[in-house]
Amino acid sequence: MYFSKYTLLLPVLLGLGYVPAARGSSPYQVFDTLDHIPDDWEEIPDTQNTLPSTVIELEFSLDQPGIPQLEQLTLDMSTPGNPSYGQHLTPEEMDAILEVPQSSVAAVQSWLESHGFNSTVRNDHVAINITIEDTESLLQTTYKLYRHATGRTAAVALSYSLPLDLHSIVEVVEPTNGFPALKRRRNLNVAKPEPSRIMKRIDPTCDDEMTPSCLAVLYKYEDWTTDFPVAPENKIAVYCDHNIPQTADINKYLAEWAPDKVGATYECISIHGSSCNESTADPDETFESNFDMQHTLSATWPYKNIYYSDRTLGYSRFLRRIIMEKSFARTIEWGGSGFSKFLPRHSWQATAVNNYLDNKSPDTQDNQGWFVRSGRAYPDVAARANRACNYDQGKRDCFFAGTSASTPIFASIITLINGDRISKGKKPLGFLNPFLYSIAGPQGGLTDITGGRVEGCVQVGDKRWRATEGWDAATGWGSPKFHALKKLANDNLP
Repeated sequence: MYFSKYTLLLPVLLGLGYVPAARGSSPYQVFDTLDHIPDDWEEIPDTQNTLPSTVIELEFSLDQPGIPQLEQLTLDMSTPGNPSYGQHLTPEEMDAILEVPQSSVAAVQSWLESHGFNSTVRNDHVAINITIEDTESLLQTTYKLYRHATGRTAAVALSYSLPLDLHSIVEVVEPTNGFPALKRRRNLNVAKPEPSRIMKRIDPTCDDEMTPSCLAVLYKYEDWTTDFPVAPENKIAVYCDHNIPQTADINKYLAEWAPDKVGATYECISIHGSSCNESTADPDETFESNFDMQHTLSATWPYKNIYYSDRTLGYSRFLRRIIMEKSFARTIEWGGSGFSKFLPRHSWQATAVNNYLDNKSPDTQDNQGWFVRSGRAYPDVAARANRACNYDQGKRDCFFAGTSASTPIFASIITLINGDRISKGKKPLGFLNPFLYSIAGPQGGLTDITGGRVEGCVQVGDKRWRATEGWDAATGWGSPKFHALKKLANDNLP
């Protein structure tokens, strides 16, 4: 029998009382730093000296080694023509893939116990209740008080540290250097746009007030809103890191603009102990959640509408949270635009985006140096986002605009298509983008928008992206054509 020298040495080391160093015993090193304070936030003094004694739930989100496997499986089950298309994972299968190694959990818990803290474990994170003063000691950091232009305040630590040997197993610690993503209420004194020829053909009033009936006619699902296929398991989820939608505002919206949906309700699901009590909402922060829920209800009811209440986790943690649900929504609305400076271009969009950059965009050269050419490009699609109507805090408003207006509209249309597919025994569309880039966009499932432009979040001179034929950085593949999208999905996807 063969024994290596290492095998022979092991008993000797054990006999001498050798014990490996415990995780968390290494020197501290900065783990994450936010290098600037976001716009509309300012540091203010803690005049009442309340921060040190404030108790927070501090969460250590742990690395999940199965994420790359999950990404590949998601791509396989979402790519038309792949043998795995539509074979969505069960919650139990997701749990198994995303399981955090017990050694990682034990390491963080042991380190916390060495500092006198008992912890709880929930899925991929370890949590403790702790004062900010003790957090500053534990993370070798300093919290300061900041105020947003809306008046909301937040305690934030711009930089924090962890023992070096925990860096490889901890993904993020919250709340630390994350500022709540708040927005100022839109200025209602905006100029009226030039009348749209398309809107004139539908209804001249749609230029002034983009209502549910205007949207239904524009995107050709007006015959679908009163005759839904039976699909009780079909759902749509709304996530907005602001406040809870207000039933009183929803009722006023439906009574004026969608009377056939009067009585529609939503289900609120709390994440991380966030409130589902509408009376706790900050009146200055309800406008976006109100808008989203009013538009999804008016288009998709009686399919179930779910609102995830979350004031702390952020978007990536929200997605991880809902995939742990035993019965989660079939459609989730999201928004944004631009070229990412952090995320690389995905394979499913490479051909379309590279074609735009290389051959079609007149702005590529002009914008050189102001965007990451290899970054993830968006938007994928577009929808009408000007003078959209809603009710907020009892007030009628038809000046809402931007991606916050377009995302619930597009998501609602996908929910209607999913309802049709489920009623036919087909699977919901799931992750949509491979279908959009390989079939829906190239084969006419969306109206190609070839005029207009968008400017970035930070306007620098005349930098912009103009809409062109095919995919572009202004409008993606364009706006939805409900029946064309539905037919392409049913004809090409199992």
